[in-house]
Amino acid sequence: MTMVWRAADGAISLNLHRLMMNLRKWQQEAVTACLTQFDKGRKLFVIEGCTGSGKSLCSATASIQLVEEEKAELVVVLTPNCGTRLGWKKTFEGLNINGRRINVTDDTNFPGDTDVWVSTYAGYSKIEEALSSRPVSGIIAIIDEFHHAEQSAEWGKAVDRLVSLADHAIFLSGTPWKREGKIAVLCGESNVHGENYFHGENYYQEEGKIKADFVYDYKQDLRHPTTRGTVPVKFRFWDSKWEGPNGEICVFSKDLPAFPTKQWETIEDWEEWAKKCDSPMGRHLYFNLENGCPSDNKAVKNIINESLILLARSRREVGISCGSKNASVLLCVAKTVKDARRIAEYIQDERPSYRVSVVVSDDSNGAKKLEKIARQCKENAVDKPDVIVSVGMISEGVDIPQIKVVAYLSAILTVLHFVQVTGRAVRRMPLGGKNQGYADKNLLDTIAYVVAPAHPRLMYIARNIERDVQDACGDIVYGDENRSPKTSEAPQSSIKGEGTVTSGDNSSSIFRGSESFAKWHEVIEAMRMHELASDCYIDSHWAEHILGLFLRGDDRAEQYAIREIEGKCQCMNTSVDALTNQVEEHIETVLSYEEEQKMLSEKAIYWTNIIRFKIDKYRIIEDNDVAFRKVRGDINRLSGLKALGVSFSKASVEQRRHWVSKAREVAEGLA
Repeated sequence: MTMVWRAADGAISLNLHRLMMNLRKWQQEAVTACLTQFDKGRKLFVIEGCTGSGKSLCSATASIQLVEEEKAELVVVLTPNCGTRLGWKKTFEGLNINGRRINVTDDTNFPGDTDVWVSTYAGYSKIEEALSSRPVSGIIAIIDEFHHAEQSAEWGKAVDRLVSLADHAIFLSGTPWKREGKIAVLCGESNVHGENYFHGENYYQEEGKIKADFVYDYKQDLRHPTTRGTVPVKFRFWDSKWEGPNGEICVFSKDLPAFPTKQWETIEDWEEWAKKCDSPMGRHLYFNLENGCPSDNKAVKNIINESLILLARSRREVGISCGSKNASVLLCVAKTVKDARRIAEYIQDERPSYRVSVVVSDDSNGAKKLEKIARQCKENAVDKPDVIVSVGMISEGVDIPQIKVVAYLSAILTVLHFVQVTGRAVRRMPLGGKNQGYADKNLLDTIAYVVAPAHPRLMYIARNIERDVQDACGDIVYGDENRSPKTSEAPQSSIKGEGTVTSGDNSSSIFRGSESFAKWHEVIEAMRMHELASDCYIDSHWAEHILGLFLRGDDRAEQYAIREIEGKCQCMNTSVDALTNQVEEHIETVLSYEEEQKMLSEKAIYWTNIIRFKIDKYRIIEDNDVAFRKVRGDINRLSGLKALGVSFSKASVEQRRHWVSKAREVAEGLA
């Protein structure tokens, strides 16, 4: 057997140097530390690395080096789901062994020339069965997202059996803790932080926290401006209703009560309570989608609508930074498969021009669909989805860096899940095609956004994450136009005003929002349909930006938005009042099928807005949503869609034409 000498001081072989040439500095350090410890006789090595930092490539490099040194014949990877399994295959396919390709499989077959076998935890029995009939000389085990493998669960048993067969095992996680359950093979074992292998510290610390052998966290990554793999994240919260175990309905507000109170005298008291708050339990999240749709629930609707606005903002930010158009993607994480499909339908109705993809576990082609979406996003293909709706398949480990906005509509309250979902948005976005580098030239060119219901536990987690962001890059503030994020002169953490928890001027974003945007929505849509809109630079991005200012709930931002609207009206030689009564002349043009579908959807929105505020029976309805539904329902009846049982989003081009014609007749008083 050919042995390659590696000194304890970190000297490495030429082969390892070749493998490590394209690694980031922290990855190189982790690989060297791991291999050095294995040379000393250690069997286990635990790496904690934040999402997007490159844990997979780091451990793959270490394991391939051991194969090249003939210390192992096979690498076995256990990972949670089909999405992460595909990611691991791609990671190994990008490497080679002594100049030849790596033979990596995730099939239940086990060819004799296999170098790497990737499996989900659930599929490990097939690997164990194959190994019993074909013994191999040396196994390196990689346990991905090991926090799942608690000893009492089947996944934990799979890890125990694999590690018992392996010569060495590398454990990976971005969130190496659980409130309950422990990983059996780490219990009683010592990490490298001590005098020596036999006198290190226990892996398990207080409250189920594992002290890894090597740590590279989110804060550290942000502090490396050229080699970082992540972007800063901002959180937004909306008031929400939660159903308790006994059926009682509780309301959690995005605005905290004023301090001091009988329950919390200080912000620190609130934090201590919020950290432990699990009542009502998250599994009783009251979204009321069982017998309705998202538009019937204010919390869900607000979260989705703001996420769509932030998607437009993110796309504008990325476009300014690198010129890529519409590169960012929105991820909605739902509570159930049924909820996911209803949320997708709602978004499709709200944004008919958007492509919405549902990726859920009950889809037999879910893994292939996810792989296709990842490829489309990487290439920024015209047919890529604008919105992905999922339950759990994209909550962890899946590498789609184009996800830059997350709508958290899950019922799960654990730190583990919320951090993992947040991690889907913080990956730095590579440029697609032949372009090299990243979409963001500077640290704050691109921001990730997470919108969630205002539950104390989630707000507490978000505040801690935003503190890390501030420690690394300072407060994130925006100018009036929200176009170019910048940092303040010096990082600072502060408490701004009574009744709010914040770690900076815009942060933890105990987000107040505003309902003013609803009354301006129809005006802005009418402006977009004006014949001079393009000449005055009025497009969907401008519209989303202005609506976003109303959503901020800030008087200064709202006044600025109104001035912008009035200025654009002057540019078009019209006024806000005139827009509500203006009828756009239809211009016959030759359009493609998708273009005409989109155009008719925009006209439907335009005429709905005109009817809602022009005709008395709709105008007297105070609630905008009720009024708009009433208008749409009446036009559905007049156009015959109701009799056919077809919604506008599912209607044919001819049916949409008829609907728009009827709506125009109603607006002009002809019907």
